[in-house]
Order: sequence, then structure tokens, then C-alpha cells
Amino acid sequence: LVAYLSVQPEIFRLDLRYKARLLNLNADWVTQSGSLNKFPMWERGIQGQGEIIGIADSGVDRYHCSFIDDDKKAVQSSTWELPKYDLTRRKIVQYISYSDEVDEPNGHGTHVAGS
Repeated sequence: LVAYLSVQPEIFRLDLRYKARLLNLNADWVTQSGSLNKFPMWERGIQGQGEIIGIADSGVDRYHCSFIDDDKKAVQSSTWELPKYDLTRRKIVQYISYSDEVDEPNGHGTHVAGS
């Protein structure tokens, strides 16, 4: 098939497609040290407690097991005009929903925030 396609005048280019594989299992040591199974931040007790970070992406599933607190309540959705936050929440303290016609409300942002 490849040989046939490669000589067709309508075909400009053929590329190999490799099977996708998840690499999230490597993300922790890669971001901490770049050395296999080396975790200098965790070894010094730095694990993110008390830190607040911001992520700008498509929507997050606030009820996903990675983001819901033990009481199973999620932080209220907020807007830029009426921002709400709840510093008693352990995982998401403020959520301003953003999605447009090409985003899913619970799409890529859930992956980015959870990885």
C-alpha cells in the first residue's frame, strides 16, 4: 500500500504514525530533576502543601476524583465579573470556567491540571 501511494501524483508526503503511549509516570522525576527516579523536591519535603497555582486552559471537571475534596463538594464556579474563591478547599480554591466553540468544558484542562 505504501509503495502504491508513494507514486501517486496526488500524494505530497507520507509519514510514519507511531502508537501513542502515556508518559505521565515519568513526569514527576522529569520535572524535578531530569534524572531517572530522582525526586529532590519530595526528598526535601516539598510536596505542594499550602501552595496555590494558576492554570489557564479549557475546562476542568471539578468533580473528578483528582480535584474533589473528601466532602465531595466542589468549589463554586466563578466569573471574571464576580470572582468567588474558597480557601477552605484543599484542591481547587477558585474556578473560572472557560471554553469556546472548540473546547470541551471538562476537556484538556482536566488533563493539564491533573498531570
